[in-house]
Amino acid sequence: MERRVSGLALAMKVSDSRWHQQLAALGKEPVSETNPYWLGPFQNYKTFCPYLVGSYKQVGRELARYRELGFTTFILDVPVSREEFDHTAAAFASATAGLARA
Repeated sequence: MERRVSGLALAMKVSDSRWHQQLAALGKEPVSETNPYWLGPFQNYKTFCPYLVGSYKQVGRELARYRELGFTTFILDVPVSREEFDHTAAAFASATAGLARA
């Protein structure tokens, strides 16, 4: 009987990337108020990054946390529509507002 290994499982076997291991572990938790990371495409080996999902406030809070840690550059996927671009801008605006209040 042939045993198939998913792309993610194979990558996990051969990867020595700690980041890759951490993302795989994070993907075991469902998206929630405390976990805004959606890893569907990562788990299906369609991308190598997580997606932040949730309300503008929730995603903005996570983006603000990264800013507070010193991150100044964010790499985004190409938005599929103008509406998605607007949602992304709103999340960053929420992050900026949150930093201004801090």
